[in-house]
Amino acid sequence: MMRRHPWPISSGSAQSGTTEVALDGRGTVAWDLPIPTRMASELVADADGRWFLRTPDLIAAGDRSALLWQWEGRAEEPCLLDDGSLVVPLRDEIAALDPASGEARWSIAGRHVHAAPLPTGGVSVIRVRNHDSTLVVLDGDGMTRWEADVAGSVAPPVGRADGTVMLASERWVEAFDAGGTPRWRASVGGFDVPPDENRAFTTQPIDLDGQRVIVGADAYDWLGFLMLDPASRSASRWPADSRLTVAPQSPLALRRHPSPLALAVPFHATLRLIGLDGAAGSSSAVEIWTETLQRPPYACAIDPQGHVAVAYTESPELHDPYLWGDGAKEMRGRSGVALLEPDGRRRWTWDAPGPLGGFAIGAGGEILVTSEGRLWALT
Repeated sequence: MMRRHPWPISSGSAQSGTTEVALDGRGTVAWDLPIPTRMASELVADADGRWFLRTPDLIAAGDRSALLWQWEGRAEEPCLLDDGSLVVPLRDEIAALDPASGEARWSIAGRHVHAAPLPTGGVSVIRVRNHDSTLVVLDGDGMTRWEADVAGSVAPPVGRADGTVMLASERWVEAFDAGGTPRWRASVGGFDVPPDENRAFTTQPIDLDGQRVIVGADAYDWLGFLMLDPASRSASRWPADSRLTVAPQSPLALRRHPSPLALAVPFHATLRLIGLDGAAGSSSAVEIWTETLQRPPYACAIDPQGHVAVAYTESPELHDPYLWGDGAKEMRGRSGVALLEPDGRRRWTWDAPGPLGGFAIGAGGEILVTSEGRLWALT
């Protein structure tokens, strides 16, 4: 049996940031090394201590001591399979690469986006042809299990242990069984309600309990989340009295322990932990804590004890003009990583040397980020 990869095993715009690796450091730099780019768009890390970074035109891999290989060319978000393969949608194909060498184990022609591994093995991905999108489920060796026409995607698909695959487009959240047969679909208006062009889903659906899912939505006159319960065919706005002024976006992370079940949600330059009522169909919400950050958070992960690692950054466009003279002082502390205790108290803060990119948890619990041409491992 393969050791489980730490978080994330797939990157994308709205992954649920939950890791089984304990976050128990003091905010010191365990190691760092140069990388062939200023900062990464995404990072993933495997169970054997390797890391993989992506920019729009580069894939690179290494470990704590050296760069192992790099591949130059257009690339989309990568993901890791149980056998260790790094699956990357490239310019005109999707390929499974050997993690140690970068050599292709298999490839399939065509433009693909939003690849994600499945709990039952294999990978799900969106194939794009002209204006048409197809959800494709592949075995670990690249053979097609099934495919289904979909309305696009706002984030990678989500798989369940029973073989179900869920996908959010702007118009629908759809679920397919292990053989590719449609099980249910819901618009922002509800199950099987025709979509409204002024209403859209904005995040990846997050599985709450094997039945219900929660997903971000922009309903034009209402911004918040929808709780979807296929068993009762109910779609509940959450929280019912949402006063959000922007539609939910990544990062999202589900905290299962300690109770109650809670969702970490960014809101401007804060990260909020909001309790979810365990009763099916409930729309109540209680804010457990709010942490104010220097800049808006772009990634977070929660460990089994409820510790929360969160990264925030200033954009290069706003950062770089201040590098002359005394202006650099104003930028200090605007990009960094913080580790929060389960009750929201801040354990430590690490100030980055510049804008950050990428975020992953290493096999030993290191928090991995990139900044100013280096990969940093924090413990």
